[in-house]
Amino acid sequence: MARDIAVASIGNLMAPLAAFATAPILGHALGVEGRGEVAAVTAPYLLAVVAGTVGIPEALTFLLARRPAAARATFLRAVVLLAAAGGIAALVICFGAPVLSGGDQTVEHLMVLSAAAVVPAILVAGLRGVAAGVNRWHAITNERLIAALFRFVPIALLAVLGLLTPFSAFLVLVLSPLVGAVAYIRVLAVMRAGDAAEREPAPWSAMVSYGSRVWMGSLSGILLSRLDQVLMTSLSSTYQLGLYSTAVNISEVTFVLNTAIAAVMLTADAQNRDDAMITRGSRLATALAAGLAVVIGGSAPLWVGPLFGAGFEQSIPAALVLLGAVVIGTPGSMAGVALSARGRPELRSYSIILGLIANIVGVVVLVPTHGALGAASATLLGNAIAGGANLIWLQRLLGVRASAFVGLRRSDLVEIRRALSRFQGRLRRQR
Repeated sequence: MARDIAVASIGNLMAPLAAFATAPILGHALGVEGRGEVAAVTAPYLLAVVAGTVGIPEALTFLLARRPAAARATFLRAVVLLAAAGGIAALVICFGAPVLSGGDQTVEHLMVLSAAAVVPAILVAGLRGVAAGVNRWHAITNERLIAALFRFVPIALLAVLGLLTPFSAFLVLVLSPLVGAVAYIRVLAVMRAGDAAEREPAPWSAMVSYGSRVWMGSLSGILLSRLDQVLMTSLSSTYQLGLYSTAVNISEVTFVLNTAIAAVMLTADAQNRDDAMITRGSRLATALAAGLAVVIGGSAPLWVGPLFGAGFEQSIPAALVLLGAVVIGTPGSMAGVALSARGRPELRSYSIILGLIANIVGVVVLVPTHGALGAASATLLGNAIAGGANLIWLQRLLGVRASAFVGLRRSDLVEIRRALSRFQGRLRRQR
């Protein structure tokens, strides 16, 4: 499992690294205002992609972890659901663009254009769910690596050629995730082989039931992380959105390990419930996130301005708050994984809904007067409430102590030493 976490970590590192690498280019080429325009267009698109999955990728992971031989037949059923839901999400973007654009005609037109990529992006998410369910973590890593390269390289070339504009940046950011689908060609071949052994797909009812319960949390989760960017143009300005999107890029680096461990834990805990495994994963993820937050936050004044460009130093306070939000939310995020893996994804969804309500209130109250810092503070509040609720659910209903998710133990350090020793042993054998 440690190897799966390492592979998943590399994959999850790709998107934030690509975002972090392209952010300075966008900042220098477009300025704070132009950076805000790009964020104003892509935020609704990303929201629509997550909303349009209706929890089906997570359902595929859960169901195929138990019945991997039914992967092809189950995925074909999932395609129908994903395409239908994605079409609805695309229509919502088209009809909502006049309001979300804040009256900016250019932003509105780009929002409508982004709707065409919603269904393909959702189908890629479905393939990712299949790959996770059958433990093809290398395919997921390759997908994210390809998408990251097709994000960074074109933006860098456009900047060098003097052709980087909000429109060209938008095209690259929306289309690059679709290119990564080529990484799943081998997964499709495995699905064909497995289908010969078991042609009976997972029931529609099981897929829809699990997916809908997860979807409430997934939708609330993306709203918790993206709604502030969707609303900021109308509540404040694209300038403040430019600062805030940069702060998000800075803080996302600490989110990588959390996401990687959560993805692997969902599959592992669905196959074999293990309280010790998931609580240890939470403690290690929290400690590492805290360490990264200290390093990044402490050094930010030295490099944010020179790296991102003039004016972006104002994003540092918001970035510090967001770093704290990631650390505070990590134990609760792992508790949410346990709830989902043990057949209670709706409880995780309820927790995120509570966090979302707190976040919305915070955004509406704080963003008009405090801009980017207000949005970051609202995110911190939402993460704390959502994570705390997950821990309470898990302790009261499934008997896993909340205190076990925080604070490194001596046994954790022993396990780390063992893992390092095994890794060193493999390196010696390869020489």
